[in-house]
Amino acid sequence: MTVRRRLFELAHPASPAYSPSPVSALPTIDLGCGPFKRPGALGLDIEAGPGIDHVLDFEKERLPFDDGTVGYVFSSHCLEHLRQPMPVMRELTRVAADGAGLELWLPYGWHNEGQLVDHYVMWNEEQFRHMSELFPEIWWDRLGGGSWEIEELVFHIEATTLEDLLRHGDELVFALRHYRNVARELGVLGRIRKGPRSAVRKVIPRRTFVTSRGDTVRREVDAVGPLGQLRRLSKVE
Repeated sequence: MTVRRRLFELAHPASPAYSPSPVSALPTIDLGCGPFKRPGALGLDIEAGPGIDHVLDFEKERLPFDDGTVGYVFSSHCLEHLRQPMPVMRELTRVAADGAGLELWLPYGWHNEGQLVDHYVMWNEEQFRHMSELFPEIWWDRLGGGSWEIEELVFHIEATTLEDLLRHGDELVFALRHYRNVARELGVLGRIRKGPRSAVRKVIPRRTFVTSRGDTVRREVDAVGPLGQLRRLSKVE
């Protein structure tokens, strides 16, 4: 292991992977599941197929659940295909129980894969910081009387990309802010809260990264990387 790689790992401490827990005894839904439905979930998609429990057009139809009856909301590479995601986000809020787990995976808007021709929204972290950390009171209205508390934003960065950044001496936090094609995918983890507007609270999400979605550990993004470590060691600012 190179010195630079070792400093990188020291600067970005690892922690066990986090996943929101569901509200017990309530179902999990997988929005836009296609043929890859999450095990144990109720699958929803616009087209019929194996494992699809409910066929509907999310942008035009209400979700087939009563208010507050869903314990976990999961979706992978679905929201970017919607021309009008806000009605769907309001519906997810409506059917979710208070404290329902929320897990979304989206192609990152600053990656080439986030800008494919059938992707209508290029999702990035700022959109979720806006609704959770910066202006949750405004989003309570937009979401139809609820809030999304985003507890963690997970950047999926391929190992080869990390090696390129290390080789060129680029800090990860700087690269995510200014470069394209660093993060390939964004994971959004948190909870959907129901209650009065006065109870809305601001939640600042942790920012972590993985080299595959199945990683059992995550590393912090907002840390001093190899260059900062080397400057400290050499007392050069």
